[in-house]
Amino acid sequence: MHLLPEQKTSRISVLRVTREMAIISNDCTPVGDRVFAGAERFFASLRMTNYRKLIALTSAYERGLRMESVDSYVNEMHEVLELLPRTEIARAVEILSQARYQGSRVFIFGNGGSAATALHFACDLAKGTIEEGKPRFKVWALTSNQSLFSALANDWGYACIFAEQLESLAEPGDVAIAISGSGNSENVLKAIDVAGEKGLTTIGIVGFDGGQLAAKGDLTILIPCDCMERIEDAHLIVAHAISTSLRKC
Repeated sequence: MHLLPEQKTSRISVLRVTREMAIISNDCTPVGDRVFAGAERFFASLRMTNYRKLIALTSAYERGLRMESVDSYVNEMHEVLELLPRTEIARAVEILSQARYQGSRVFIFGNGGSAATALHFACDLAKGTIEEGKPRFKVWALTSNQSLFSALANDWGYACIFAEQLESLAEPGDVAIAISGSGNSENVLKAIDVAGEKGLTTIGIVGFDGGQLAAKGDLTILIPCDCMERIEDAHLIVAHAISTSLRKC
């Protein structure tokens, strides 16, 4: 039986003609069905082969994109680290070393990822700098007392959660470290104002253009970057640079 061109390219047509051929040639139904089933398996196998090839190509393409994205982030992070303000970081080490030997307290605070960095930094100062013959740091992360934190936010507003804690705990000669990617968080700015009024030395660790915080602190450590993730990475590196330096000093 002669197949038309469109029948040769159509799976449905081929299957139909296959069955018709089995009937015209006086094949019994089981034989015709086997022919039809064989054609079905052939096309199913062809579809699966093409599908697997497509998946393999897609997976390779996606792996390439993922690797390119990772390489891009790491390379750009390397550029940020090259621009870290090392003089200001060294000055922060000096301020904290003085607070350590004077028995002054250190308060660290921030929001979101910066809140986590504040906790991490406080841990590193409290435990990571312990050396025989040296005084230990008296350090508080103002993000750690969640009962007080939520009570202040619920009753008096989120803007006061750090400032009110400083009103209760801080004394002249203490150090306040504010961590903020944007430098414009209201609760951080209010806390720095209170710290200044109470005679604390204030340090701002910021990103982007520094925001309002850059103009308020006694010392500003600015990460010159416009990517929040890389800014937060760099903030933690600054904290580690300071704490490891203090372990040696």
